[in-house]
Amino acid sequence: MKFIEPLASMPQGRHGGRNKNYQFTAIDDCTRLRVLKIYPTLNQATAIQFVD
Repeated sequence: MKFIEPLASMPQGRHGGRNKNYQFTAIDDCTRLRVLKIYPTLNQATAIQFVD
């Protein structure tokens, strides 16, 4: 597993804090193919978009 350090120039979130991002991950059992995507919101619409 590789950790990626956040960029110092990333925009700040509300009240000067960091913005939250959400990771969606899918792993195929047969081929062990992994798909990962980062979204800025965590809701039903982003989950459907990821699965599609």
